[in-house]
Amino acid sequence: MKGIRSQKNWYVEFDDPMLLIEYEQKPLFRTSAKSIAKKLKALLDSNPSETQVQEFFEQYPRCLPDGGMYHHGIRGDVVVTKLPLSNDFVTDFAYMSENSQEVCVFCVEIERPEKKLFRKDGLFSTEYLQAKQQVVDWNFWAQNHIREVLPLYGRLGSYLKADIYSISVRCVLIMGRRSELTTRKRKERWAAEAALLPRTISVMTYDRLLESLDHPMWVPENNKFAVCAYRDKALKVKRIGY
Repeated sequence: MKGIRSQKNWYVEFDDPMLLIEYEQKPLFRTSAKSIAKKLKALLDSNPSETQVQEFFEQYPRCLPDGGMYHHGIRGDVVVTKLPLSNDFVTDFAYMSENSQEVCVFCVEIERPEKKLFRKDGLFSTEYLQAKQQVVDWNFWAQNHIREVLPLYGRLGSYLKADIYSISVRCVLIMGRRSELTTRKRKERWAAEAALLPRTISVMTYDRLLESLDHPMWVPENNKFAVCAYRDKALKVKRIGY
């Protein structure tokens, strides 16, 4: 069946009727952020692939960073995977967090947790510098084309009027483990990264993300999420996340 639309979530498209049933009829079992954090930590400690981490975040989108930054939470309870920002850039995850006056679009890049942040001599690794450069490139494009980002969300973005809402974009890189911060030099360099990057870019370890799940201020409501792919200029639901 094609073109099924949910009455509760009319700004995305349910091509799969079973996903529509799961979204609208399956009971939501409340799960604490701490219990999901335990699952995430167990995954991270198992040396997972990037694909496995991507799959986990699709299953539990509320683990993604700063989704509860604004008190209305993630707009529409919609998270998009592989959202293209232009012909050159594709995010791993994208979502909007909002309140009555502000909307922030989050563009997230995830890297395999075991990728190294530092070389043995204490300098940043090539892997980290390449990942950071990708996020810097996203940020430069987004800040100069901020009004072009919202139409990517179709109906979900079409009602965000420029004269009512303040629109911003933040780009986030999640990579590595805090266990690498073993020397004073490394700790100082990592702190300097956070201080020197523009406020629209965040870099964090997976351990920092785990800590945020213990802070209820930053955790979205325990809702069902429509995890979507971007196809044919529309948000197509690929799975239901929790």
